[in-house]
Amino acid sequence: MLRYLARRVGQADGEGADPAARLGLITLVVGVVVLALHVFVRWWGAALWDDAFIFQRYAGNVLAGHGVAFNPGGEPTFGLTSLLYLAPVTSVRLGVEDPARAALITSVLCAGSALLLIARLGYRAAGGKTAGWLAAAAVGVVAAAPVSAEHVVSGMDTWFGVGYLAVLLWLLHGFAQRPATWLRVGVMAGVAFWVRPELVLFGGCVALSALVLPTGEATRRDALKLGITTAGTVLVLMATAWAYFDVPLPLPFFTKASGVYGPGFLRIYRGRSWSELGHFFAQVWPLLIPIGVEFGLSPRRWWRSAGAPERGIAVAAVLLLLFHALIALPIMGMHGRFYQPVLAALVYLMGRSLTRVRARADELSGRLWPAAVVGANVLLWTQLFPVAGDAVQAAGARARHDTSLSAIRLAKEPGPSHFWPGLNELSEMPAITIATTEVGFIGVMAPQQKIVDLAGLNTKAYAFGPFDVEHLVDDAAPDLIYMPHPDYKDMVARMKNDDRFKAQYVLLSRHRVGGSHFGVAIRMDGPHAKEIRDMVGRVGRSTERHANAAPPRGK
Repeated sequence: MLRYLARRVGQADGEGADPAARLGLITLVVGVVVLALHVFVRWWGAALWDDAFIFQRYAGNVLAGHGVAFNPGGEPTFGLTSLLYLAPVTSVRLGVEDPARAALITSVLCAGSALLLIARLGYRAAGGKTAGWLAAAAVGVVAAAPVSAEHVVSGMDTWFGVGYLAVLLWLLHGFAQRPATWLRVGVMAGVAFWVRPELVLFGGCVALSALVLPTGEATRRDALKLGITTAGTVLVLMATAWAYFDVPLPLPFFTKASGVYGPGFLRIYRGRSWSELGHFFAQVWPLLIPIGVEFGLSPRRWWRSAGAPERGIAVAAVLLLLFHALIALPIMGMHGRFYQPVLAALVYLMGRSLTRVRARADELSGRLWPAAVVGANVLLWTQLFPVAGDAVQAAGARARHDTSLSAIRLAKEPGPSHFWPGLNELSEMPAITIATTEVGFIGVMAPQQKIVDLAGLNTKAYAFGPFDVEHLVDDAAPDLIYMPHPDYKDMVARMKNDDRFKAQYVLLSRHRVGGSHFGVAIRMDGPHAKEIRDMVGRVGRSTERHANAAPPRGK
């Protein structure tokens, strides 16, 4: 089958049954298979991120008729940085009721689509033929990296952003040949604001590049139209958000710039963005080699050869990397998540570099390019072969275990049940208000309860300034508080040292309630204080009995 597909593609390229096409296709397919094995190993749900369930809570409220709101019946909430990702999430929830399954299925579907899109992007950017299949092979090796699977099973919007940017980049590439497409491309570039706001850089930088660089008067006019359309689309989306959500930007943009978390939190995260950037480069190194070879041989030649779209895309990619390395607070940025959209840009830039590297090699010697292709494939397989072996071994071990998945089952695992003591009983409680910083999984396990996001990512009252204990105690007045994650040291200290808080709440340490991270605080004059204390007490006693139980005897 692979040989047949490679021959058909090779014939379409005018090269007959090109061996490079067969090898490139095999490398791509093996990479995708290895990725699938990595996903299978992680399928049972522990790899889902807490923030993935925030999307699921919003989707549940949309389907229940509450609109885009974090709390059922509450005000509209702009808590999702990737608002557009809510569309596939909600679509999957129409047919998959369990939020854990829905999160994984959505993420896997987006990842599969994104891989096809970036492989096609690399193939076409390289001009097809041998260089195109070499680009596709490099995509396969990147896909096989274990960190790529982490983003597939995270349930987050990561691969959705990669796929969207791949489509946008190809439209921006085509803008150079068809400047009259400025309206369609500009709208697509502007809508990227609701995929991730920083992705607007790509449309803006391409338009600016075509304006500044010598491209001809007609092209400059169309580039100006492209820039105006991109900016206009962004302004329309911001105005729409302001009218509906009462804020023009996602709440996380405000919280990460307002100092709400305090200096202690910033010290914990200092340097983390740079280490994540290093992990990202370790994932995508096959894409960097052709770019580095061309740029290293002659940066001036690269600058003269690259068109306005390519130069704009390169500048936007660098700016996005620097933004997340220097400015953005990398909360939930594990495995280089915020850098992942640049993957699509690197695939495009790699493809463009391969076209010129091949032309330069042919100028020097007719044998140089075939030798380079062989060497590149050997290098790619030295990376792919050991990763594939590890994936097969891990998948074999996982196949002997139960891989069924549901949110209810996941809640019984030691991690979630110790993170939020009493998690399994919250859905059966009367209507109460819960406050916590980790709002995702608890949000889907208690969908009917009002939840106050102390981190300010989904609660507007805590998004615009330092954490206000007075507002928490007097206005939000939660019946149950899962104390903030230990990283929020300043927030915890303010709560514990506040006289109003100490007068209204009884604080139980995590050791007393059997929590691995969070203690709980119960409002003493709340209407359901007794039921909450009984629930927490049962959990604490159960945890203590489990800890003191004798280990099982060997057979």
